[in-house]
Amino acid sequence: MTDEKTQTQEFKLDPDCELRFEVETKSEKVTLELKSGLAEVFGTELVKGKKYEFTAGAKVAVFTWQGCTVELVGKTDVSYVAKETPMGLYLNCHAAMERLRETAEKDDTRGPITMVVGPCDVGKSTLCRLLLNYATNVALYNLLVTRLAEVCSDRLQANKKARVSGIVINTCGWVKGQGYKLLTHAAQAFEVDAILVLDQERLYNELVRDMPDFVKVVFLPKSGGVVERSQAQRIEARDQGVREYFYGSRTPLYPHSFEVKWSEARLYKIGAPVLPASCMPLGMKAEDNLTKLVAVTAGPNLLHHLLSVSFADSPEDDVVQTNVAGFVCVTNVDVERQTFTVLSPQPRPLPNTIELDKLEKERLVIREELYSKESLLQNERRMSQELRARLKLAMETINRLEEEKIRYKIDFSNLSINHDSVVKERDILAKETLSSQTEAAKFKIKAEGLEKALQRETRRKEELERALFEFKNDNEGIIANIDMNITKISKEQKLLLENAKAVMYLNKRLQTFGLAFHGINERNKAEIKNLRKKLIAISMNESKSLSLNEKLHPEIENLCFKLTEMLMEQKSKMQDSALIEESLNKILQELTYMCNSQHRMVNQEK
Repeated sequence: MTDEKTQTQEFKLDPDCELRFEVETKSEKVTLELKSGLAEVFGTELVKGKKYEFTAGAKVAVFTWQGCTVELVGKTDVSYVAKETPMGLYLNCHAAMERLRETAEKDDTRGPITMVVGPCDVGKSTLCRLLLNYATNVALYNLLVTRLAEVCSDRLQANKKARVSGIVINTCGWVKGQGYKLLTHAAQAFEVDAILVLDQERLYNELVRDMPDFVKVVFLPKSGGVVERSQAQRIEARDQGVREYFYGSRTPLYPHSFEVKWSEARLYKIGAPVLPASCMPLGMKAEDNLTKLVAVTAGPNLLHHLLSVSFADSPEDDVVQTNVAGFVCVTNVDVERQTFTVLSPQPRPLPNTIELDKLEKERLVIREELYSKESLLQNERRMSQELRARLKLAMETINRLEEEKIRYKIDFSNLSINHDSVVKERDILAKETLSSQTEAAKFKIKAEGLEKALQRETRRKEELERALFEFKNDNEGIIANIDMNITKISKEQKLLLENAKAVMYLNKRLQTFGLAFHGINERNKAEIKNLRKKLIAISMNESKSLSLNEKLHPEIENLCFKLTEMLMEQKSKMQDSALIEESLNKILQELTYMCNSQHRMVNQEK
């Protein structure tokens, strides 16, 4: 809800949601307060009831894992709740790095060194902004990065907690051309283990190609709450960063302004113009002056310049690689009085400058000695702690060895007790072995007998196989003969069928002939009866006359003779037909017997 008078907004956030708001008005301030639940701003947990103040240029994202209620007091240019955030992926990266830290702490090795890269305005913080804004000298920038990596490595070696925690490295948004080379140089100098690439696949693929195999390159999307800035906004942010260095941001700081004589300060710049090759002798090359220390004469050209105050004691020291105490800004140059006014975070004199008086130098020398003694004392303490740890470990080892020795004695006594039982068991086993050998000999004899029986059975099997082979061959010959006999029988059967057909045809002819002969015979019998009747009638009629003449008529005698011949012929024909019928019956019987015998033979062979 929103109160127009006080500009108070209250937001109730669900789990895994994010409140995003921006403050653009220069004179405006916005106060954030956590009412209930748990929430964080860029990984920093908010305290319930505490008010957090944000000024112009602030772009804030309040995230909650479990849900919360927050209150904004003041005018915001943009304020909304986002439900889709990449915090889950970021949390996974944090968990992976934490596991690496735990492993490093357990194994007493170096923790993970991670570098975050990506183009402008993808959510990277500006932890190294001052160094990067004025790193116009690429060679000097690489030299400082290498030196910073060495200092960080020394810090990791000196502090176990820092060593196992690892390093998180932020980078600038210059990711093309020379900027990409700066990124790869930083990765090599710090010996990074993982690189998180935000929102640019081209940069991700290039790093995968150019980085060694042991470097894990991970691609992550940028958060939806990231706001892209224009070039003017970036310049203003840089100026604001310089201003915050002297005046502070939330809690105002009060820098000191004082004059410094030209004679009290020695000014240097890093890098000198490179001589052209035409000015060099033949065969000679110009020196690398990009990291060379060059003296600068004080003058009006110092106005509005930022100067770093070095910890170096003399110009002969390596001023380029020596740490700086801080920065001062030249706000005024007085040529007549030969002084320049500086804006410094602390009052005069400048810390550890080259122009310090002898007492200050002695004090600094004593301080350095104290620091060195303190570092030696810390080293001795660390060594004593290590010795104590080693002594404790040695005592534990001795105790463990004593326990093992006692345990070995107990085991030895147990072994000596068990030795007798083992000997007895050995004797029993020897007897059992002897009986086993006897049984083995018996089994060997039985095995030999079985082998002989097996050989006999094998020979019998071979003989049976040969007999079976011969039987197969004989069977094949018998089958071939049977096939030949079947072929012959089929041919003879065909001939018998043809003969049977011929006999049947002859039988039909004979039946026809018999019927015709029977008809003729019947007709002849009828004619004979008629002739007999006529003969009887004639004989009766002629008997009377015969008695007179006692002599037959010659025609009657001829007729009787003819009748007698006809009867004889008929009788002979009838006898011949009976003979023919008997012969035909015999032939039919023989044919039937042959057919039946052939059928029986075929059935038997089948």
